[in-house]
Amino acid sequence: MKIMDNRERMKNLCTLAGSYPAAAALIQEETQRPLSVDAIKSWTCDPAAKRARTCPDWAVEVLENRLKRDK
Repeated sequence: MKIMDNRERMKNLCTLAGSYPAAAALIQEETQRPLSVDAIKSWTCDPAAKRARTCPDWAVEVLENRLKRDK
């Protein structure tokens, strides 16, 4: 069984949230910190892309917890 990395997990969570902007809004509400849609896109793009950044654990955890709570 393959374990998903944070990039894949965030992509899936964004789909569950409805869109990248919706995911960014939920994370911002939870953290009370600004978060751009571009940041999320850089976390979820192809790792070989120049704009690619490592998706932080905290972002995945915050969005997962928020989506579970909103069910």
